[in-house]
Amino acid sequence: FELATTILYCRGSVHLANLEPTRSLKQLKNCIKVIDEFKGFNGDDQMKTIWGLSILKMGDALLLMDEYREAMKHYVQALDALYKDAANNRVEIGSALLRKGRLHQMMGQAENAKRVLKECIQWKREIGEISGEVALALSYLGDVYSDEKSTQEAIRSFESASGLFQAFSEEIEESDLDLVAGKTAELNGQYETCVEHFNAVIEFLEHAPDERKIRTCYDFRCIAMIFERNGDEEKAAEAYDMSIAASEDADGSLERASTLFHKGSFLMTRNLNNEALKLLETSLKTRIKKLGPCECVITTLQKIASIHRSNGDTKEIENTFKKIRDCTEVLYGDDSEKVAPVLYELAELKEASNQSEALALFGKCLDIQKRKLGQTHPEVANTLQKMGSIHASKENFHKAYDCFAGAVDI
Repeated sequence: FELATTILYCRGSVHLANLEPTRSLKQLKNCIKVIDEFKGFNGDDQMKTIWGLSILKMGDALLLMDEYREAMKHYVQALDALYKDAANNRVEIGSALLRKGRLHQMMGQAENAKRVLKECIQWKREIGEISGEVALALSYLGDVYSDEKSTQEAIRSFESASGLFQAFSEEIEESDLDLVAGKTAELNGQYETCVEHFNAVIEFLEHAPDERKIRTCYDFRCIAMIFERNGDEEKAAEAYDMSIAASEDADGSLERASTLFHKGSFLMTRNLNNEALKLLETSLKTRIKKLGPCECVITTLQKIASIHRSNGDTKEIENTFKKIRDCTEVLYGDDSEKVAPVLYELAELKEASNQSEALALFGKCLDIQKRKLGQTHPEVANTLQKMGSIHASKENFHKAYDCFAGAVDI
């Protein structure tokens, strides 16, 4: 029994290392099946560990197959198992936390990513682990802080990562140190130094092996976003293109979808809306398929709506806002305060063509605003004013007066 589980686990691990996720999953599932059938999860500690590690590697295999939500379920399940015998799985728990935090980051769940990466770093410090993995966790955490414009926290994370990357240079890729050094320099206002470091990273990434293509896509995008932030449009465009090229045969990758989103946003700032729209729509398809209703999908739809608004395409604006409404209602509930501004936008769009429908939308928006924001909130007054204007244009003067009076009172 022990021999069978060990062989199956090792075979699954080898297939995973050879980037054969389907074959890996098959072996690891069989390993789990043997443990469950012969001893059950409540068997000895060694079997609990193999069970947990098998689930963890199944998560890795699913991630290679771009099955992000299933991978997350497996990472959560693996951590639950490993924590049950934490004394014997201290290193494994830290590695699992790093995977989970990084996956949250890939899925656009910044707060979850920040929480889990901090938990990973804290756990590894408590068990006395000083390693390249700790440096990676700090580097990813720095990126999360940088994205939310928490500059000092980002600098501290990158500087800590840099020290560990130097100490464990044999464990890391040669680009890691230059990458965090460039990011740190940019945040400290030393852009020329940042570019020097990034040029070294780009030289490495251009010849990086195929097995790290998703990480390559991510690294190029980070560089592109920093170039863009500093007004270096030519370098930004080149880095975005290299990020897209790195993930050319990974259409289902969320990293590729994120690069397409950011490149599309970049093109919008240059008034290249038609090119931007193609990239954003491709990004949206991947995000919907891999993530379902989520903030990333809503943000992408908002960008697309903005382009349609610039193009004066009222029908497409309305269709896009309906998708935003549906997604927001699924994600937060149909009475969430996050739904109200979407209903308001839809009502404004309907105002010229269908006043009755516009009033119904404003009415639902008003109901949510009163319950969630309070009866005297300024947004309630804005909605009442809009409803009053529509009633007045329809010569429903009593209703118009009531709406205007309510708005004036607020």
